[in-house]
Amino acid sequence: MTVGDIKFIADIGANHNQSLDRARRLIAAAAEIGCWGVKFQLFKADRLWGDQETQNKMHERELPPEWLPKLARAAHASGLTFGCTPFDLEAVNRLTPHVDFFKIGSYELLWDDLILACAAREKPLILSTGMATNDEIKTALDLLPERIRHEKTFILHCLSRYPAKPEEANLWRIAYLQSAFRPVPAGWSDHTASIGVLCGAASLGARMIEVHLDLDDGQGREIGHGHCWPASELQRAIRAVKDFRAADKGPDRSCAPTDRDLAHLRTDPLTGRRPTVKP
Repeated sequence: MTVGDIKFIADIGANHNQSLDRARRLIAAAAEIGCWGVKFQLFKADRLWGDQETQNKMHERELPPEWLPKLARAAHASGLTFGCTPFDLEAVNRLTPHVDFFKIGSYELLWDDLILACAAREKPLILSTGMATNDEIKTALDLLPERIRHEKTFILHCLSRYPAKPEEANLWRIAYLQSAFRPVPAGWSDHTASIGVLCGAASLGARMIEVHLDLDDGQGREIGHGHCWPASELQRAIRAVKDFRAADKGPDRSCAPTDRDLAHLRTDPLTGRRPTVKP
């Protein structure tokens, strides 16, 4: 499902709490509230972080690789597109039989071999651009075969902070990315959990919006950081964006009344009364 022409992706992150049942319930919640896709993250703590203390903390957030076919089936059964972020080259190989798209996080945007490995699988590719300069974005896109770049790639403006403040969002960069790297469509990867920011991203042409999702029980491992949406709040946000897109019909300089306007009575300018018969 898309909201107007915007694809919403629910990033589950570590909110599955290493429970397959919870992961499935998150997928079902993403479908129910109107998302187009759902995304997980595949990493090994001892490969991703260099210090032992962080590795010990992050082991409990890992996604068990044996879940991948089960998660893909659950997503597809719910009508969702299934994707995942690989954090090493082995993860790309594990994910290839199961995912519909790859997502490269902003921290990994400079890792050419990871981008090339994903592109070689010829699946849609989403690139987050937090921290990146324009030249770094161009370098990443130039790695891609022309068909992948022009037909299967999205770039997302984001802030590489968890959480991010709405006043830091600089959403005008979405429109800039859309123009500077045309025809690659641009969007927004949200860490603000702000309805206003999502509507602002829609107003500036975002074609895709990625958000971090938790269940309404608030028990996910990431919810306390302030960048995740409880399912019911995200549902309200998606409805708000849908209303915005429905109301945004583009520039209309005629100021002409609509047929629905003309169906109502108007006050008689001579008597100040509303006529009982339509003129």
